Order: sequence, then C-alpha cells, then structure tokens
Amino acid sequence: MADVLAPSHILLLKTLTIIVFRCSASLGKFFSPFLKQVLPPEYYKWMPMIRRYAARTIGISIAWYLVRIISAVHSAVRGAQLIIKGLVGYAIRHGYVSKDIQEFDTIFNGIGCVIAAYGWFTQIR
Repeated sequence: MADVLAPSHILLLKTLTIIVFRCSASLGKFFSPFLKQVLPPEYYKWMPMIRRYAARTIGISIAWYLVRIISAVHSAVRGAQLIIKGLVGYAIRHGYVSKDIQEFDTIFNGIGCVIAAYGWFTQIR
C-alpha cells in the first residue's frame, strides 16, 4: 500500500511547490504596500524575507489540510474494505449467503462506498 501512496505524495508535493511560488509572487503585489505602511523605513530591507516566509506558511497550511484529507480518504476506504471483508466472512460462515459470492460484487461495492463516505465525514468533521 505504501508503494501506491508514495507517487501521490510526490505529486502533491510538486503541486504545493508551484502553489507556494505563485503565492509568493501574489503576496509581493498585495502585501508590499501594506508592509510599507506598517514598517519603519529601516526595516524595508526585510520585506522580501517576510513575504517569502508568509508564502511558505500559507503553503504549509494548505499542505497540512490536503494531507489530512488524503489520509482521511485512505483510512476510510481501508476501513470500509475491512468491514466488508468481515461481513462477507460472517455471512458465509453462518449460511446467510452462498460460498461462491464475490467480495467485490456490486452490492458490496455500494455498501463499501457508503461506509467509506461515513468514515470520511466523521474524520473530517
């Protein structure tokens, strides 16, 4: 499972890098006049560093939020798979369904999606 998640995290990192650089350029346009009003003239030399750290802070906050969403989706889907596998095993053992039932049947996929959606919403909340 870690092999599947690694490329998605790399893609997320690349995307967030682009967002941070664009955010830094945007902050320069909108944040510089504000800083010139607030800061005394002897601190103007620190304005590029302040903009850069502000952009990084915003980028890291976005990254934490996106990682939280990705982790919630992954754990909700994995939990739904475990529940469905347990329910199918229980139903086969006690004779509620035949042994030739497939775990990835359409009805089980639908139930799994509902369970995963519920798990995701409870984690994000």
